[in-house]
Amino acid sequence: RGLSNLLLSPCPWASPCADRRLGRASLSTLSRPRSPACHQTVPPMRRIELHTELPCSAAAAWATVLDLDGWSTWARFVTSAQGEFSRGSRWRMTLSDAHGGPSRTMRPRFVSMAAGQQLVFETRIGAAWLVSLTHTFNFEAAGEQRSVLRQSFVASGLLVAPLWGPLERGMRQFEAFGADLARWARENAALRGRWRAEKAKE
Repeated sequence: RGLSNLLLSPCPWASPCADRRLGRASLSTLSRPRSPACHQTVPPMRRIELHTELPCSAAAAWATVLDLDGWSTWARFVTSAQGEFSRGSRWRMTLSDAHGGPSRTMRPRFVSMAAGQQLVFETRIGAAWLVSLTHTFNFEAAGEQRSVLRQSFVASGLLVAPLWGPLERGMRQFEAFGADLARWARENAALRGRWRAEKAKE
């Protein structure tokens, strides 16, 4: 029953009880392989790429994402984020439900940062060899006041294949994060335009 609940979840790793859905006893058993044979075959990785065009510079998008206190003013999907930009830091992110259901919580670990360019997180379901999801945010310049947010997900582990349906749906929900950031950039560009117009009249 626990596994069926996990399969039916729209975003299986983003839940206050994501680990418990497989059952604590089951996870503890699975995380201690009975023989080295469990690791002889490396399961294939699966990858998803998302990209969003942003009407702002990459530097502006980067600064907005790093300002965690400001997320509640523009992000509708990931409504809050708490954590440190240091390797291994455990974050808490609150995700809204597009269908009006209760919000969900995910607890990724911060992996690395390339200043102004990239943020990398990892989320696990159980042990890393069961399900490991690496989520990378890349900010790329695309011209004057234009940039692209590229999100990539790499999923690996023994349970990725049987859980791929709900895992893929959960990862693709992050398209909404890019859409939120693009909407913020458009609104800010409109505000700057009105401010310039008012200054020109003075």
